[in-house]
Amino acid sequence: MSRGSRLPRCDRDVMSASTWAEGHAWQVRPATLEDASVLAELYLRSWFAGYDGLVDPATLMPVAAERATYDWPAAIVDPGARLGLGLVDGSPAGITKVGPDPTEEVRGTWLELLYVAPEFWGTGVAAALLRWAAHQASSLGAQFMRLRVVEGQGRARRFYEREGWSYDSEVPPSRNAFFPLLCMRSNLTSTTRDLRAPSAGLEPAHTAPEADALSAELRGRGRAAYLAPQPPSLSKIV
Repeated sequence: MSRGSRLPRCDRDVMSASTWAEGHAWQVRPATLEDASVLAELYLRSWFAGYDGLVDPATLMPVAAERATYDWPAAIVDPGARLGLGLVDGSPAGITKVGPDPTEEVRGTWLELLYVAPEFWGTGVAAALLRWAAHQASSLGAQFMRLRVVEGQGRARRFYEREGWSYDSEVPPSRNAFFPLLCMRSNLTSTTRDLRAPSAGLEPAHTAPEADALSAELRGRGRAAYLAPQPPSLSKIV
């Protein structure tokens, strides 16, 4: 959280505060099916920005095409996970997801996603999303969380280190298509557990058929956007 920020108020699943140093007001709330296309767009732009200067954009495009098929509606209605949307001055700025990660051999509660669009870097919303995720992990009964961070993304690693995360030697590194992935861990403090959001009202507000229909639409639209003959530059992925 930025210097000069006011600590957030936890009201059920919604956290709000003002970062007075930059003059921005942010909010984190549970995502709904109506947010699915916004989540998809935020995720891909943030993902591309994280690799800017590390991987050639043309090399990223085939991987982006696969990531564009991620089933956001299913993630939103998953009763075992919590998916949050961060807003800065009312504009969608970042996303986070916490829950069991089926791709990991080590079971437990994982911070599966935390992405912020580059134009909102430095506003304090990343720390807000992380705090919201910690509250949600506590509501799921977790005593700690783990995450994977790309070894080559120094900005992300420094952020988590500042927020008190440490490298977890009990979990071996893995890798994605480009870099090794390091495991980090954060113990959920007693303060976080005491302030956790109540479990009431966390049930999905939409039915599985609604989510399935939206999933099919978004998968087709998202994959097509990244299979153009000439891949767009990073500046055009907006």
